[in-house]
Amino acid sequence: MNIRLAIPTEAKFLTNLAVSSEGYWGFGQEFLDIFKEQYSVTEKYIENNHVLILEDSLNILGFFSLETLSKTLNHFYISSNLIGSGYGQIMWYFLISYCKKESIASFSLVATPEVVNFYSKLGAKVVRVGESSINNREVYFLEYHV
Repeated sequence: MNIRLAIPTEAKFLTNLAVSSEGYWGFGQEFLDIFKEQYSVTEKYIENNHVLILEDSLNILGFFSLETLSKTLNHFYISSNLIGSGYGQIMWYFLISYCKKESIASFSLVATPEVVNFYSKLGAKVVRVGESSINNREVYFLEYHV
């Protein structure tokens, strides 16, 4: 297993992985279409932010992105067929190590009700609850201090 920086030509694949992973939670096609539009990974995004990929010898298993300026964890996705298999924890612990190496003291993230417990168990703290920009769903705003 390996974690490496993404390359710009992987942008479309990573966008599709994120949409597929969101689809795991049963969100309808309308939601997923809006999600894809708002959270697409572009080549420029990869060039300007910390985008890292978890892979085995054959496949990309997941990825995360930490925005350089805002220190926001904007993407954190595992292939939908691997959700619940421990790969998310592997990525999370690598993210924390990466933040230490890059002198990133804290970061923020937004989570849906389906995944907020995952982040909370790993030490992220809910700082407020609000509405998503997609369908006004409830979301949780969290912070993690490295």
